[in-house]
Formats: sequence, C-alpha cells, structure tokens
Amino acid sequence: MTTIPLSPQFMQSLREAHETYRHLVEGIPAILYIDANDDLSTNVYTSPQIFEILGISADEWRDDPSMWLARMHDDDRERVVHEHQASNANGFPFRSEYRIFAADGREVWFRDEAVLVRDNDGRPMFWRGIMLDITEQKQVEDKLRKSLEVLRRTLDDRRRLLTRLEQAQEEERRRIAADIHDDSIQVISAADMRAQSLARRLEDPQLRAEADASAEDAIGFEIVDTLEAEPPPEVRATLFRIAQEAITNARKHAGATHLTVALADEDHGFSLRVSDDGKGFEGKDVTDSQPGHIGVPTMIERAEVAGGWCRLRSAPGQGATVECWLPAGGSTTEPER
Repeated sequence: MTTIPLSPQFMQSLREAHETYRHLVEGIPAILYIDANDDLSTNVYTSPQIFEILGISADEWRDDPSMWLARMHDDDRERVVHEHQASNANGFPFRSEYRIFAADGREVWFRDEAVLVRDNDGRPMFWRGIMLDITEQKQVEDKLRKSLEVLRRTLDDRRRLLTRLEQAQEEERRRIAADIHDDSIQVISAADMRAQSLARRLEDPQLRAEADASAEDAIGFEIVDTLEAEPPPEVRATLFRIAQEAITNARKHAGATHLTVALADEDHGFSLRVSDDGKGFEGKDVTDSQPGHIGVPTMIERAEVAGGWCRLRSAPGQGATVECWLPAGGSTTEPER
C-alpha cells in the first residue's frame, strides 16, 4: 500500500484546526467530558472548566472515578445511579439534573446530558457529554417557588378570614332579624300611613312639596324568583350580601327609580341578577376606587371565595346589572360567562 506523505501546509492546517477546536471547547461555560463505555464510565477527558466551577482539577476528577458519585447530593444519588445504569444498558441518551458539592462546600446544580458514540459498525465506543451549571437558575426557581407558597398561604388565610367575617355578619343579621317582630313592622307601617295622612293636610306649599318628595324617594322594585329549591345557608348568605351591595350602590349612587332582582337555578348552582335603571357608567370604571364602585371588588371577592364569579355590566344612561353565579354544595363547575 502506497503511503501519501502529508504536506507541511496540511499538517499546519490540521494543528490550527485542532487548536481552534480546543479553544472553542474550553471557552464554553460548561464542563465537557468523554467517558469510557463501561460500568464505571471511567473518565477519559474532562475540560478544564471543572476547576472554575467545582474547584477540582481535571486530573483529580479523571484519576478518581468514584468522585462523581461521592460528591453528589445524598437526595439525588440513588435516582441518578438508576438513570445512569439505564442509559448504559439501553444506549439511550443520558439526561439528568443533580447537585454536586464543590471543593469549598458549595452546592452546585448541573444539567448533565450525554450521548453514546458508536463506530462505523454500530459498536459502542464512548460517551460524550456536557455538564451545564444551572445553580443560578435553580436558586431563582426556588425563590419563586417559596414566594408562590407564601402568596398561596396568604390568599388561603385571607379567604378563611373573609369566610369567618361572612359567618359573623350572617349570625348578626339573623340575630337582628329575630329581634324584629310583627309588632315592630306594624308600628313602622302605621307610622308611614300617619305621615302620609298628615302630609295631605299641610297647607304650606313648600312643606307639602318636601313631604311629597320624601314619599317619592322610595325605589320601585321587582323580585323574580324561579328557584326550584332553597339554596344552602352559606350560599343564601353570600347571595344576600352581594344583592345588598348591588342595591345599596343603585340607591346611593345610580339615581335609579326601579330595581329588578332575579334568582334562578343555573348550571348546578344559583344565579343572581340585580338590574337598575340608573345613570350607569363607563365599563372601564367598574373596578375604579370611586364613589359608587367601592362595593364591586367586595362582591367579586365574595363570589370567588364561594367558588363562583361576579361581574358588572353598565353603560352611560343605560343603568347597571350585577350578575353572579355560585355553585351548589361547593361544586367548582362554572357556567360560561
């Protein structure tokens, strides 16, 4: 067989290519390695970045095959060994995330990925891999996870507090309702009739006009109740509070003369609609902290705590409608909004 001599120019180009590749490999902010295809995955080559990241020289790492597992975090070792053995057995790529203790005791997170390189006949030769330092990413994820947990606990505490407040308000409402007997209602009705009778006898036109105006202050209302069954006590209390907020807003701020309150069974729950013929407002003002809208966030929160939803629709000169839906018996199935 004739051997073709390589020219000096070719050898120089080969050396330059090798040097360029070495600089490229050693400039990557990660540890590149080559391991033998054996049970121990004996290290053949480790890039010098290992010293910058772990404070361990490439020679130390290569000369002690047990160092990889010895320095691995106890909570990760069993899992990673299982993944490593599975890759060696089936030849599939190795992918894992784990912690290794650096020479100074720091805990370093790695994302380790390796592929099996085969010869032209398909026989396994060695593993080529990369260990990427993802410590900073893991620290950010951990902080985010802790922040989300604190937020979740805070929201849970807030919901529990609101629930207790709802229960206290409902108990107080029931106590007050129990104190109002038929006699008290009769007295109020009699007083109203007497006031109207006296107003008709007034001779002073100004006083008569003021009396008539006060009598006309009351808002006309209509109740449409199509419920087939009585809602559970906690649902009744929440519906009452939302309706109370909606009616108060209509009376105090909307200049409404008529209200319609509708209750119905809807999608395994109960719906409430409170509509008024007041002055209305722009939709973008619904959640603004302006007079007349302070009860809106409260209504929304009450409904959401109960597992439902609440929304407000309005337009200038077209009144406003508060709609809400609450699940029956704690169901989380919601109708389309």
